[in-house]
Amino acid sequence: MKLMPGSLTRSKQDDPLKGSIWAFYRLFFEPVTTDLLHMTKKPLTEEGWEVVAGRGTTYGKTKEEVLKRAASSIQRCESEGLSWELHHVVRTLRTKPYPKVLIIGSTGKDGISRPHDSWVEKFNQTNLKPGSRRGRLHWVDSSGTRSVFFYSQNVLNSADYDDAIDLPDSIHKELAVFLKENNVPIHLFLLQEDPGIAIVLPQDKEENHFSYRQEKPLDAFLVAS
Repeated sequence: MKLMPGSLTRSKQDDPLKGSIWAFYRLFFEPVTTDLLHMTKKPLTEEGWEVVAGRGTTYGKTKEEVLKRAASSIQRCESEGLSWELHHVVRTLRTKPYPKVLIIGSTGKDGISRPHDSWVEKFNQTNLKPGSRRGRLHWVDSSGTRSVFFYSQNVLNSADYDDAIDLPDSIHKELAVFLKENNVPIHLFLLQEDPGIAIVLPQDKEENHFSYRQEKPLDAFLVAS
């Protein structure tokens, strides 16, 4: 417990007994200071590493892990004479539960673009058009071929992530039908808890090169539902 400045000054310690009594009084009987009233636990943190190469960011718990995950991106940058970055990251851990979000992946003919981004926006403008009071899907993150969209009743483009709620199953299914009808080349279509920065999924394993993909996810999803 922190004592107020000057509570044990040299003048109070000339007599050891008086000094002890004074300290006891200050500690237990004087009004608690503002600093003590507002003492809170420091947020929990975690450390990791990230590689920023081209338009993507890759994360890992160790330097070796992230360099292995980002090897192809690093090689591509170096072959094109482009720079890439390696960072040691310390971040505070979120304590509020993450909402269930849309985690979606696709690859354009150029091997880089994500066609789904524009199609999700078209879905917003048609199926969730302004005035329908059906909410909106908001882009929050992209990494590689993946993107994350959170759902909110707030239809403004400036909606805050704190407004996010679980994406309703009905809208998730409606989006699947919309994407299939428009032949969007989707290879990832998930409704699960937001994985956080860099979109590292629990399904990412060494056997799939830390890049989980689904086989015809829209067909499988619509058959199952």
